[in-house]
Amino acid sequence: TDVGSTGEEIEGTNGRVQNELFGSGVAIRGDTMAISSIWSNACGAATFGSNAGCVSIYTRSGGVWALQQKVYDTAPGGASSWENLGGALAFSSDADTLVVGSLGENTDESGANSIMWGSGGVFIYVRSGGVWSLQRKITGPGPNGRVQYDNFGGGVSMSGETIVFGATGRDYDEN
Repeated sequence: TDVGSTGEEIEGTNGRVQNELFGSGVAIRGDTMAISSIWSNACGAATFGSNAGCVSIYTRSGGVWALQQKVYDTAPGGASSWENLGGALAFSSDADTLVVGSLGENTDESGANSIMWGSGGVFIYVRSGGVWSLQRKITGPGPNGRVQYDNFGGGVSMSGETIVFGATGRDYDEN
């Protein structure tokens, strides 16, 4: 890696869209890169409410980055307004698992039990045969695990088989 050189510029696949916030979250591992647009209202052919969010995944071949796929909330309940999917991103060491934080997610893992905006969630996508698919959605644990403005998924990291999530707005304990 030559840190001193400038690389190519990557724009959102919808071009330059005002207020999409393309580049809100970025992650790279080897020849795979993810860039989020947390205020995007569309993700490929899918359209949804304001600021639901979209993550564009690119692969590099011969020194050139190309879009491999876009991912969004396909869990039960689907993408909703102000979900802000992609605020935090992390790849596994083999770059075949992508962990995506969604600060504004407001439904539980089943897509039901909606609460006020900002409880948050984490989405785990897995690549198989060049196709990314949602493996699991995780929301805050415990009796107080889903409270408005917890922002569960505000930070994400992955090492080996271990995934760590932050809840950047959580200001109380479980007791």
